[in-house]
Amino acid sequence: MAYDEIGHIANAIGVSGGDSIVHPALAFYTIALERNFTRGRRKEKVAAACLYIACRENKKPFLLIDFSEHLRINLCKL
Repeated sequence: MAYDEIGHIANAIGVSGGDSIVHPALAFYTIALERNFTRGRRKEKVAAACLYIACRENKKPFLLIDFSEHLRINLCKL
């Protein structure tokens, strides 16, 4: 379920790399679940934040604003 959400966001904003980006993002999502970071937050926001972290670690040229624009939410809320 989270894998599909992360993959959808990655495709929507044009993140290249496929599973080499999605799998690390999914690992961050799993850590967020284990530490109750997701409590009270929408899964799309958490998935986008995890994908953003994975992009930064892999030196992909995406900014947090790219993710907030896709989700149509304020940058500060993401």
